[in-house]
Amino acid sequence: MGACMRFLIKALASLPLPLLYALGSVLRWLAFDVGGYRRKVIHDNIAGCYPELDPQRQRALAQEFSRRFVAVLMEILKETTLSKEALQARVEIKNPELIMQAFDAGSPVIAVAAHHGNWEWMLLALSMKFPHPVEAAYKPLHDAWAEQLMLETRTRFGANMFPAKTLLPKVLSGGRKPRVIALVADQEPVTAERRQWLRFMGRDTAFYMGLGELARATRFPVFFCGMQRTRRGHYAVTFTPLTKAGETVDANTVVQRYAAEVEAQVRADPASWLWSNRRWKLKKPLYG
Repeated sequence: MGACMRFLIKALASLPLPLLYALGSVLRWLAFDVGGYRRKVIHDNIAGCYPELDPQRQRALAQEFSRRFVAVLMEILKETTLSKEALQARVEIKNPELIMQAFDAGSPVIAVAAHHGNWEWMLLALSMKFPHPVEAAYKPLHDAWAEQLMLETRTRFGANMFPAKTLLPKVLSGGRKPRVIALVADQEPVTAERRQWLRFMGRDTAFYMGLGELARATRFPVFFCGMQRTRRGHYAVTFTPLTKAGETVDANTVVQRYAAEVEAQVRADPASWLWSNRRWKLKKPLYG
């Protein structure tokens, strides 16, 4: 099964992107319009965040999200064969000097993103951009063949991957050698023992504490990686400082700053966020 899937993915990845986008349009129709893929989850998420929109505009946002979501899936499929030159032409790093300044001062940096735009292409673009390595946290997959293919793809331009559950000890073991420590932190912390509740997109929302605890323990500078979709298949990444090198800041404050940046990004371009994620599965307890 695994060998067949790898062959199929590699064969599809050899197709040009315009053809993959056309294939994605058919798959989108089958999955979303016919199959109703996570229809209720998407509807409830959008309705809960945009209650001021009438049902027709909520449906229009859901439709545009489904188109962009499938296009990103096709882009992720293509990244297994995408050249460095092609990726550099499609993902612009707008202000890399902020990261380079931290490197020049002898400090690692923490770069935190959200599931907005094409976060997989962002990782590959960061891996090529800087003279120091990118170390990225990830959630391991259950299928061995998928895990191997995912790691091969994400590391093809030099990134080093490690399981998210080992985040703090892995980062501390690297000391102060300059590098980018990359993570995506807008998932629902279902399995976390500790979580932080914030008002996000007008709703009580749980966030992982890992980012805040990492920033507090290391005092490395933290940057939010905002990704803007400029047109289909093209993106721009902008770094926004969340903390300074050596800054003493509590974990909750770091997460609050991150959540504010994510919300601003989603409000600016809602269709590019991952609305199919069960983001509000957890409910804030009434007490405690």
